[in-house]
Amino acid sequence: MNDTPTPSRLWKRMTPDQRQHAARAFWRDESTADDQLQAVLLISQQKKFRPKTVVALDEDRKTRHLASLPTLPDSLAARALVVYHLAEQRPMMGAFLDSLGMAHENGLIKEESTTPDPAKIGRAAAELLKQYAPLSGSRNVAGTAGGHGVVSVRLKLRATTVSSGAGSPVVSSGAR
Repeated sequence: MNDTPTPSRLWKRMTPDQRQHAARAFWRDESTADDQLQAVLLISQQKKFRPKTVVALDEDRKTRHLASLPTLPDSLAARALVVYHLAEQRPMMGAFLDSLGMAHENGLIKEESTTPDPAKIGRAAAELLKQYAPLSGSRNVAGTAGGHGVVSVRLKLRATTVSSGAGSPVVSSGAR
């Protein structure tokens, strides 16, 4: 079996609570309109709802429905993970980027074409694991850094940039 971490595999390995947090951040982010439409269509298909019905749901219900999906397409899972980390894990992202020696502003990479030195990723992930112990009861999502290991995996995937909504570039998977 191929154990290469992908955004959809990370989503599948997240605890229900972690998925709830990621899904809530996803629906709250104003810059994910295209991805939100994809999520609406996926929820509609999986739950046998009309898309119009899903669009009309409140944020809590959309969050519950998205979080309950055991698998997401890579592009949708990647976006949900990026938004989650920007919304709730900025200090951890900053610590990881510091360990890699990458310039950033509050967890956002400053230069668009910056890629991490592959030789530093393992050490940076190990430092992150020491600083940010896995969440109580959480699964070891990425194999490193406990429940917070998504950042290292995303950096290992070919780095590209997307707008964080504030115009600052962030590292994302090439899945978009």
